[in-house]
Amino acid sequence: MIRGIGLRLTRPGIEAPVRLCLVRPDAVPKLIRAAVYAPGAPSAPDFLELIQGQNRFLFTERWVLRHRQIVGNSTLFVYGIDSDSACILAGINYSAHYALGRVTFQVARAQARSEGGSHD
Repeated sequence: MIRGIGLRLTRPGIEAPVRLCLVRPDAVPKLIRAAVYAPGAPSAPDFLELIQGQNRFLFTERWVLRHRQIVGNSTLFVYGIDSDSACILAGINYSAHYALGRVTFQVARAQARSEGGSHD
């Protein structure tokens, strides 16, 4: 049996009880590497807001930012994405609506196939 640990986290002006639990490694979702170049220099929250707003079928709330770098006139984002989003991106040729155009994701395809082929 896995037991939780009760903690109280405090910051100036904020106090909140938190319960931490240990989970088995197989209960933690595996994320797939996905890189994308966005025009300009959007922040990570702004980028995700536009992606989610124009591509409601992607599960961006599950994505984890791994790297952000401004490269010339664009920004490179590297995310860990869920297997459902990876499969959906594969179905639309890895191209998602963004602002007035599209961006193309480079998804670790071999990893995406091994993690979640349920949407083929």
